[in-house]
Amino acid sequence: MQTPALEATGGLVLRPISSSDLSDLLESYHESPEDGQTALPWMYPRNIAEQLADFVRDILRAADEDRIHFWSIRMDDQHVGTIGLGDELQLDLSSWSLGYWIRVSHQGQGIASRAIDAVFDWLTERHIEAVVEVAVHPHNGPGLATARSLCARWGGTPLDDFVGIDFGGRTIPHHLHLIQVGGGEA
Repeated sequence: MQTPALEATGGLVLRPISSSDLSDLLESYHESPEDGQTALPWMYPRNIAEQLADFVRDILRAADEDRIHFWSIRMDDQHVGTIGLGDELQLDLSSWSLGYWIRVSHQGQGIASRAIDAVFDWLTERHIEAVVEVAVHPHNGPGLATARSLCARWGGTPLDDFVGIDFGGRTIPHHLHLIQVGGGEA
């Protein structure tokens, strides 16, 4: 299934990532490289444009496979963030991992929560059961707050133990939250 355009509350539009979003992603990264590294910890702090181009190419290559879905979050046709369902999973029972990156200039406005709800509504409308992982670094206070809120809204479960996620040859402990969405008959 191809990634559809979605609408979220508050005038947000989630548009499937395309090659035309590369300049927006690069601009977002340069607005706050620290946030970019947190959102995309697999990136090395050099050759950013090339790594982001590879990221977008990988997304587009998998567009018809229904294993990854990424969107540019837009408000008034301005790129304010990115959200995606990926396939790098920590647990065998999971279907997707959820990741998002809100531009520094747009943080604190509930954009991540509204975009996540739109993605989860879409998964629910598909009438498939899916377990979505949300991994959060223990020092990412806003990310932990969003994950707790997400679990409260969607009936998710935070795991008690840390999971180790490998980045750049280092294992970093993360909190893992599991949310089951969808189900029902098609």
